[in-house]
Amino acid sequence: MNYPDNIFLVGFSGSGKSTIGPLLAKELNYEFYDTDSMIEEKAGMGITDIFVKGGELKFRKLEAAIIEEIIKNIKQILLYLNPYQKSLVICPKCA
Repeated sequence: MNYPDNIFLVGFSGSGKSTIGPLLAKELNYEFYDTDSMIEEKAGMGITDIFVKGGELKFRKLEAAIIEEIIKNIKQILLYLNPYQKSLVICPKCA
């Protein structure tokens, strides 16, 4: 069976992305990337602290940088996003 090169899981906090994502990745033999964990590692602080100290704009900039980094280096990805649904950025390279 043919699967898409990229799968993006998008949804509200607590919707099950971090539960389903690793299971789906394992089933499809894809790598799984949790953008929130990657953001925390890059920022050296938790998501809550990023919002408190830098606001949503700071978080969104870090999130965009992480996503760009992932899609530059990897063809097959499974990406976990934790958006607040205020806006959606379409990545032409990801389509």
